[in-house]
Amino acid sequence: DLIFSELLSGEYTVTANDETNGYGISVLRGVEVKAGRETGIELAVKKTVKGTVKVKVVDAKTGSLVEGAKARLLDSKGRIVMELSTGRDGVAEFAVLDKGSYSVFVLHPGYLYGELDLHGALEGSFEVKMEPLTEKNSGRIEVKVVDETGSVVENASVKLRFLDSGFIVPIEPVVTDFNGVARFSGVKAGKYYVYVEKYPASGDNKSEG
Repeated sequence: DLIFSELLSGEYTVTANDETNGYGISVLRGVEVKAGRETGIELAVKKTVKGTVKVKVVDAKTGSLVEGAKARLLDSKGRIVMELSTGRDGVAEFAVLDKGSYSVFVLHPGYLYGELDLHGALEGSFEVKMEPLTEKNSGRIEVKVVDETGSVVENASVKLRFLDSGFIVPIEPVVTDFNGVARFSGVKAGKYYVYVEKYPASGDNKSEG
């Protein structure tokens, strides 16, 4: 908080400026100050755009644009910073607000997930080629969730994570059925482990892989 005292009555313009350039300039006009009274204001600031990453998603076999794909921008810790859907032009455009190392994961029901490491780039146009989903290039995973007593757990949210990084695999979570079973299909070959959540408990089988 900042307090300005001994101001004359009248209208003022308040400006906030971040010298590190992390945030843009914010201006609030028409702030009225009256004698003997305290005026409280709130000034909102927005982060400045550090770069724009444009991702075009195409079919690896036909070269056609992929509309309606979910493109996720992830930070260096695997957290989703932003999620956008590709339009008719197959493009998702991210405004990057913070410096850092980012990657992009793309998912679509008819394709294996696509991935792109930006290698520190905060600006530019990139292309992700998506492999159409087939029985030959994908597999299935069936997970049964039980508690410490061996009883099945219904309505638990099950996610796949990459074994090496711990990042969440870009496949939608699956909820266990009344038998405590969750089934994943269209899974790309790789090493994964399972992470399960049902409030207030959670668990994984990372030690098993």
